[in-house]
Amino acid sequence: MIWKVNTFGGLRLFYQNQTLGVHLSRTSKALIGMLAARQGRSIPRDEVTELLWSADYDKASQHRLSTILWRLRNLGDIGGQAASQRLVVIEPSGDIRINDCNVVNVDLAEFESAVVRCRIRRDEASPEDVAVLTRSADLYTADFLRDIDLEWVSEKRQYLRQCHLDILQFLIECHSHHCNYDEVIDYAGRFLRIEPYLETVHVFMIKACLATGRRSMAAARAEACRHAFMDELGVAVGPDTQLLLSSLASATKAHIRMPTKHRVERGVGGGVDGTGLVQLKQACSQLVDVCSSLLLDANDAKPSPTANKSSPLRKSAEQ
Repeated sequence: MIWKVNTFGGLRLFYQNQTLGVHLSRTSKALIGMLAARQGRSIPRDEVTELLWSADYDKASQHRLSTILWRLRNLGDIGGQAASQRLVVIEPSGDIRINDCNVVNVDLAEFESAVVRCRIRRDEASPEDVAVLTRSADLYTADFLRDIDLEWVSEKRQYLRQCHLDILQFLIECHSHHCNYDEVIDYAGRFLRIEPYLETVHVFMIKACLATGRRSMAAARAEACRHAFMDELGVAVGPDTQLLLSSLASATKAHIRMPTKHRVERGVGGGVDGTGLVQLKQACSQLVDVCSSLLLDANDAKPSPTANKSSPLRKSAEQ
């Protein structure tokens, strides 16, 4: 590839692996982004002018477009450049397009070509599907042309942001299906930084934290979920989610209340007296209660009618 165009974040342009066009005007960058978004399809000159200048469309705008095109066609032209290697191509009809994909690599084209893979069932995704979508998620470093304030850019930006969220959700569900909990935590965190109001993603992250023993992180995510929905939106979460949040909150409180400073009194002979045995039994009983609650959270199990009966694990600990 001779040219590389990155459109996520601010527009970045590379010519033969060297950064180029740092001082291009905002309009020039918007034009490159527009052509990149069309992925090689030609755009009539009048349409380009209207999209770039909108209400200011006049003959002066046409002249400004001609000047910008001249500069872009000669960009990177050191010692002469073949027309087939230029960034921008002007058709005989006057229509404008970016050069072919064998000359120009556009991150947006690679990203959009992968979006269709999100329609695959999560449990049927192949390693190739996961690899392609992982690469696409990494391509999205920031919003599309974030420093360009034009109507068509805003519409494209919103569409691509939603595509990015769809890809992240696919990866979350796919990795959860295969018990890759570290990846679930990573992609769920990236998702929630953009869109904090999807309940299922909060739940995926909480369960992944519990499955990997990160109880503090799970508690923090549960509180963030509660705050996002109940405090900010004023809506209740689903019953299953509420059960998970309540169980985690109860387990956390029990953990905080669990005695840590009681010492078992020993007699002169080194034995444990009656009071010490009672204290030890109470501490072990509370520890078993906390562990049982955390196991229920990790398995997303609802309390059974016999939940108050002593389990074999508890009887063993009490003995």
